Amino acid sequence: MKTFFSRIAFVTMLWALSLTAWASSSASLIIHNGFVGENRVYIDGRYHGIVPSGGDAAYAMEPGIHAVRVVRPGGYAMVDTQVHLRIGRATNVHVVAPLSKLQLTNTGIVPLRVDLDPGSEVWLGAGQTAVMTVPSGRIKLTSSMRLHAGDIELEQRSVWVEPGQVTKAQVRANGEVNRTLVVTNFHARTVRVLVGGKDKGRLEPGRSLRMNLASADTRVQLIEIGGVIAYSGRVNLYRGQETRLILERRHDVQLVRSANPNSAEVMWAYRGPTSVQTSLGFRW
Repeated sequence: MKTFFSRIAFVTMLWALSLTAWASSSASLIIHNGFVGENRVYIDGRYHGIVPSGGDAAYAMEPGIHAVRVVRPGGYAMVDTQVHLRIGRATNVHVVAPLSKLQLTNTGIVPLRVDLDPGSEVWLGAGQTAVMTVPSGRIKLTSSMRLHAGDIELEQRSVWVEPGQVTKAQVRANGEVNRTLVVTNFHARTVRVLVGGKDKGRLEPGRSLRMNLASADTRVQLIEIGGVIAYSGRVNLYRGQETRLILERRHDVQLVRSANPNSAEVMWAYRGPTSVQTSLGFRW
């Protein structure tokens, strides 16, 4: 509604300018700012105010040739031209987003794909830099990495690309992209959880233990009270994926892996006698 009334007011202003131009034998100049940022208007070297982002500005002028410059606050000229204004007529000048440069650097240690809206993408190796030609203004940047189960999105953000400048942006795989192991105990007995030989604590029936791990291949042992091994085996973990080890009962384990826990797939189920059963001397 506010935009509708703003347009009505602008049309009314144009109508008034047209009447003024006709009555006083003057001409009118209209600046249409199609850029998503305000600009300053200079006519014949004199400052004539600001045209807002996506807005318009109209001026009554003497007929003849006039120099028109539409300038960003930092000094970059979006428009630098001459116009021939005629009596009783309106001359339109359109400001559009120019192409500019975006310098992308991957500061992480894994290759990343960067998608720019609209429609550009680039692969960056660890420490690699690329300079892209993009429309100036606000663009959407999405970074992702390739994993065992496919690409996973790491980050999505907006980047402001200033006209006439090289804008620098950095991407990297952050600490949220982990190898995640979730151990769930549906066994009737409490178990002690050992991962990579390290004691991770007790796990009561019906409870889960979530861990972010650095190692891609780790040994998991689930030990009952008294030292009976309910499960012992190696588990492969993948960055950006959640692996769930579910103990149903002694010697009955399911391994579930997915990049999206809501659409997990059962990879395999372990059933069979544990080869070693011994007391490990834990304090329960």
